[in-house]
Amino acid sequence: MASFSAPIASPKDVLKAIYGVGSQLAKIAGPHRVPYVLVGIIGIVTPGGDIHSDGYRLLNDRAWMGELAGYFSAPTKVIVCNDAKVAAIWMDSYLRQQLSLDPSSIIALHCSEAVGLALVVGGHIWEGAHGAAGEISLSSTSEWQQVSAYLRAIEERQGLRQYYKTVGNEPGAHREFIETLGELLARPLSELVDMFDPDALCISGAIVDCGPEFKTRLTAEVQQRSRIAPEVYFAPAESQPIVGGLTALAQKLIDFDALAA
Repeated sequence: MASFSAPIASPKDVLKAIYGVGSQLAKIAGPHRVPYVLVGIIGIVTPGGDIHSDGYRLLNDRAWMGELAGYFSAPTKVIVCNDAKVAAIWMDSYLRQQLSLDPSSIIALHCSEAVGLALVVGGHIWEGAHGAAGEISLSSTSEWQQVSAYLRAIEERQGLRQYYKTVGNEPGAHREFIETLGELLARPLSELVDMFDPDALCISGAIVDCGPEFKTRLTAEVQQRSRIAPEVYFAPAESQPIVGGLTALAQKLIDFDALAA
């Protein structure tokens, strides 16, 4: 597996970053066939191909997908994936493969700078009639808006990813943040838990860097507010659920034996 990174200083840089990585991948592939390029973004993707991303509006014009596909020597299909959905797929796989569990359904929350949430049933992502599930209720309820506003204020002030790590490295020093975020997240999460009755609630993203004090608080808040009191699992620190979820999708899409032939 090759790994590339490209800094994105502002939303207008996102296409430049994607093209840069695509160009490097195309050089590695050379004349060999690359049937799919999977791109995980923040936003809602429908089977019809409509892309809605508030954070990266340049991606809403689908022309970039054709340009990216053109970097490769053989016909290549670009598939755009909702980041919360692929993270949920990874969390389901993590429970099954690493923890030897067999959940019939999970609710998976992915939170770094923004919040995304998806449902996995029987190992398959639930997308709804139009593929829009993956941001379940996040734009339509005041509870999720409060979570987003709280995180956005911290992001603008000091950067969330670094702050999460600071919280995790300084136990007891950020009690107000831990209590506030735990309560804000637990309110809408507990409603969804009572609605879908999942085997487990799973949390991934940079938020897991907040450490055990936050994890204990959020778990207690959700279990106290929910009639069902589900098991709550957190992705390991330094895990890459979006990359892992995209890899799992690629393995389902590609016939590697046919490629080898």
